[in-house]
Amino acid sequence: MKRPLDGLLRRAVASTAILAAVLSVGCISTAQDPSSDALEARLTDLRQDIALLEEFNRLELTREQLQGLVAQTDALHQAVAARKAQRLDILNRLQALLDEQRSALVADQSVAPAVLRQIADQEEQLQAFDHASDAELMRFVAPLKELLSPAQVDILTWASEARLQAAEYLDWVRAMTEDDFKAEADVNAEGLAEGRAITQAEILDIYQTARAMDETEYQQGKDKLADKLSPAFRDDTTPLDLVLIQRLQPDRVPIVLKEKLAQTR
Repeated sequence: MKRPLDGLLRRAVASTAILAAVLSVGCISTAQDPSSDALEARLTDLRQDIALLEEFNRLELTREQLQGLVAQTDALHQAVAARKAQRLDILNRLQALLDEQRSALVADQSVAPAVLRQIADQEEQLQAFDHASDAELMRFVAPLKELLSPAQVDILTWASEARLQAAEYLDWVRAMTEDDFKAEADVNAEGLAEGRAITQAEILDIYQTARAMDETEYQQGKDKLADKLSPAFRDDTTPLDLVLIQRLQPDRVPIVLKEKLAQTR
C-alpha cells in the first residue's frame, strides 16, 4: 500500500520554500538601476514579501495585534542590530587572522601555531556570542505569546504544519491492511523516529492506538494522537521559542507588518 507521499511532499516542499524565502535577506534598491543585479534584488524582496504576507494572513491578526507585533518587531530588530555591531568586532579580528593564514598557505609556508590558536579562540568567541545572542533575544518570547494566540504561535513556528502532516499519516496508517501494517510498521516507525524527539516504540504505540479505535473514537481523538505524533515531522534541534524569534528577524518583516497595519481598520 502506498504512503500518502504526494500530499506530504507538497507540504514539505512548500514549508522549505517558505523557510528559504523568510530566512533569506534581501536588499531592496532605492535607485532606478536597470541592471540585472538590482532587478534580482527586487525580485528577492518581492518573493520574501509574498511568503511573509501569506503567512501573516493565515494568522488573521486584529488591528490591536498588528500594532503590538509592529512594536515588538521594531524592538527585536533594534536588539538584533546592536548585537550585530558587537559581533562585527569578532568578525574583523577573525578575518585578519584568516587572511594571515591564507597568505602563509599561498606562500607555501607553515602557519604560526600562535595564529592557529588565535583563530580557534576567535571561532569559539563567535560561537559563544551567537549562543548568548539567542539567549538575550528570548526576552521577546513572553510578550509575543501574550500578544498572539497559541494557534497563531503554532502557525509561525510550523508546529501546526507538523500536526497536519501527522494527522494525514494517521489516516494512512488506519487504512492499511493488517498484512501491510505488520510488514511496514516497524521500519516505517524507525525511519520517522530517526533524529527526532520521539522514539520508534512511541510511534508504534500511537499507530496501534489509532488502528484500535472505531471511526467515532478516532475522529474524536485524532487531534490528540496527531499532537503526540507531530515530533516525528518537526525538527526539534531548534527550540520552538527560538523559531518564533527567528521568524520575525528578517529585514522585510517590519516593512510588511507596517504595510498591513496601514491597511487594517
